[in-house]
Amino acid sequence: MIPPNFTLWSWTNCDFRQLLCLARALLKDPVVLLMDEATASIDYSTDTKIQATIHELKSTTITIAHRLNSIIFYDRVLVLDQGIVKEFDHPYNLLRKKDSIFREMCESSGELGSLEEMAKRAFMGTGTLIQTAEDDASDTDPHVVVM
Repeated sequence: MIPPNFTLWSWTNCDFRQLLCLARALLKDPVVLLMDEATASIDYSTDTKIQATIHELKSTTITIAHRLNSIIFYDRVLVLDQGIVKEFDHPYNLLRKKDSIFREMCESSGELGSLEEMAKRAFMGTGTLIQTAEDDASDTDPHVVVM
């Protein structure tokens, strides 16, 4: 029996709704795409695929994210501290600065080495997000996605 106030939204889980909303936005081929923690509750493997798709768009993409690997391939990263702009540059350039707040965040994540390599590949134009994830994962257990 279907409850009287049943909707598709009440039936599906949060991840599915999040993916559905993101798919709708991407299909519209927007001039500017603004995402606020759009992949926060999605697993890393799916997030990687979504980021690769977003990277192929011709849109200007503004992303608010806490997952560093979600933004490491972006053209620019803006670091704010209490609403004040502290850094703005390509991720690779920020990682090369020893006193960078962005570098400090990457160090704190425990993934500095892989983030540096991904940022370098993006900066040099020698790899895609998916290729990098596959390369990083090839040396490990195939059931574990390394980001």
